[in-house]
Amino acid sequence: LGIMPVSFWQPMADWDRESQGALNEAYQIAGRSTGLFLNANHFGLWSVSAVIYSTVVLRGPRRVVGLALGALGVMGSQSRTAWAALAVLVIVGAIWMIRDRIAGGTVVVWGAFGGIFFGIASLLGNPSQLLEDDLVVRLQSGAGGTSDANFAARIEVWEQALDFTREYPFGTWGPPQALFGASVDNQFVSLYMQGGALLVAAFLLALAAPIVMKRRGVPHAGVMASASVVMVVSSLTMLPLDSPIPA
Repeated sequence: LGIMPVSFWQPMADWDRESQGALNEAYQIAGRSTGLFLNANHFGLWSVSAVIYSTVVLRGPRRVVGLALGALGVMGSQSRTAWAALAVLVIVGAIWMIRDRIAGGTVVVWGAFGGIFFGIASLLGNPSQLLEDDLVVRLQSGAGGTSDANFAARIEVWEQALDFTREYPFGTWGPPQALFGASVDNQFVSLYMQGGALLVAAFLLALAAPIVMKRRGVPHAGVMASASVVMVVSSLTMLPLDSPIPA
């Protein structure tokens, strides 16, 4: 957008490109924000986690800043998985807040204010400047609006991975990509390759733990449930357990 001078931004862009090249010269992500991660999808997952953290821990202006930066991180990462997870959080949060009359009134006021603001901005053509063309294409392909070769390739790899498991009925025990020779961008499929149905069941049991926590009166069990939902959504198209973010 020309807001920041090249002399300030260029060293950061060079550092980002050199960091990605140090990991793999063939692995270069352009036009998508990675934050302090080498992978834009990991940055998107971290941004969604930042939204949860800001909502629960921060208060006052810090919460507003945290939520804004988290949302901008999701937008900048252009991760469709992160967009889906954030949308789920917004829907769940809105339903929960509307149940409280005071909070519900706040949601209505801020929702109306935001709608008016973005309506005026749309007439002026400003929001389009903050979104790259690739983001619109990615969101449309993720919603089935256009064909997505990337997603089709993922499905093909998942099918090959399931065929691969026939050779290891008890799982690979170690990281499956070491024997499979390719990365499987699906945590459920990856766990199935590593430890079979038992390991997948253990993962699902861990994700369902907030239900038991809620019944036993554990504080913030609802927040843990939100985090579990994010993990489920993220596990469909990436390997969140292989990144340091869930810790």
